[in-house]
Amino acid sequence: MPKYDFKELMSPRIREMQEARHSEIERLYSLPDRWLARELVNLSRHVVRTVPTRCPPGSSTAALLLEAVPEIAARLGETTFLQGERSDRVSNMTGQELRGFLALVLKRDRSVCHILDHFPLRGYNPYSILLNDASNGNPAAFGMDRIALPDSENLDRLAWEVYIVSGNRGHGCEFAWRPELNTEATFADDWFIAPEVRL
Repeated sequence: MPKYDFKELMSPRIREMQEARHSEIERLYSLPDRWLARELVNLSRHVVRTVPTRCPPGSSTAALLLEAVPEIAARLGETTFLQGERSDRVSNMTGQELRGFLALVLKRDRSVCHILDHFPLRGYNPYSILLNDASNGNPAAFGMDRIALPDSENLDRLAWEVYIVSGNRGHGCEFAWRPELNTEATFADDWFIAPEVRL
């Protein structure tokens, strides 16, 4: 079966943004907890400042940017928050409950993505970083992995996604993302069996 390089189909600008995004995700992964916390808050605030009307109370975008991401940052060590960031409903969640909440609110608002393509931060769309698939490196998700490891007996959607994709790429039983999982590996067996997951 022939292999295709889909980057060849992208415009030079989109290719540059993709490469900047991948570099930024790897940079974020390498940061210690406290600095990752600050970067998560900065990314979230950039999106909210750029498109405040797309973050109405009760929306999944607001839940992600004003509740989930700031709470993860707080648990990683961030101490400075603006009014409206964090909430009692997420502050009182256990680590596993917060993992489930993050999985629920990671929904892409296409209009926000499109708008922020025109307001990049260091060459990439910050909203696309916060909504990147967990299996390709999502900083909120790998920040969450540092706080509360996935429960292998009761996988949440984020861990299940990492497990399935890393297995399909030829890696072993992985529940938490790391940069090496974005590369193809050799398959140890002929079959890859997905675990059961409760969504």
